[in-house]
Amino acid sequence: AQLVAAHECPLRRTAVCTAGKLNTFSAETFENFNKYVLEVLDPDLFVYSPIAVEDLSDEHSAGVHQLLTSGRTQSAWFNSAENVTQELLADMAGGGLEEVLQFPGNWLGCLHVEQDPFERPGSGLCQMYSHLQCLRLIEAAEAACEQRYQWVVVTRPDFDWFAPHAPLSWLHGSDDMLYAMDADDQGGINDRH
Repeated sequence: AQLVAAHECPLRRTAVCTAGKLNTFSAETFENFNKYVLEVLDPDLFVYSPIAVEDLSDEHSAGVHQLLTSGRTQSAWFNSAENVTQELLADMAGGGLEEVLQFPGNWLGCLHVEQDPFERPGSGLCQMYSHLQCLRLIEAAEAACEQRYQWVVVTRPDFDWFAPHAPLSWLHGSDDMLYAMDADDQGGINDRH
């Protein structure tokens, strides 16, 4: 695992965390992400990936290099030793795994247990684990700077951006609101953006 942390204070108002495999993040992907997300939201950037930079192709490592040197990156964690199943099983050593496995859906995708009927398609659990790592990175920066972000945006690195991100001023509501797309919500758990 490789952790790069800058923690430059003061923090900007918004944190953007890109969570997931960076194996499709080319220089072109960075240019669109920079133009349509970073320039629009003016955020601090956090990156979590279960793939080490040295394991990426030259094409994709160039995009990741641009991401990391954009002048916005507060911290980045490349965790090639990620084992979501092992961590979940350790957390549930006191019991409860059988009950959890009874819930249907792709939210347990990428969980690998010996009980074959519980293998699930998808990557839901890995995505949620990536979001947890984003939260940890963001909280570390907030603690180091003794400041909180007003907005936190979590997105996937495999998105192609073709238009500007909606202004955050459009998202009115209380401090405890969560905004998600109105389609493909997977029962309330969504890793889309």
